[in-house]
Amino acid sequence: MIRTTAAFAVAALTGLVALRIAFGIFGGALALVFVLLGLLVKVGCALGAAYFALSMISPDSAKRVREALGFDGARRPL
Repeated sequence: MIRTTAAFAVAALTGLVALRIAFGIFGGALALVFVLLGLLVKVGCALGAAYFALSMISPDSAKRVREALGFDGARRPL
């Protein structure tokens, strides 16, 4: 009976250690994803502000940028 209880305890501890390692790795990966997402949002805001300023200063240049990036509404061939 003591051997059965000890076996359950060892199995439970092994499972807890495995879960801690797995969630530690996934937690680090999740943190990295959120850091990259935050950086992407900051870069997007900066580029959006720059485009907005360009569209206020020089609408023709903004139109050329839009056409170069393919956001002019025209269908481009693949």
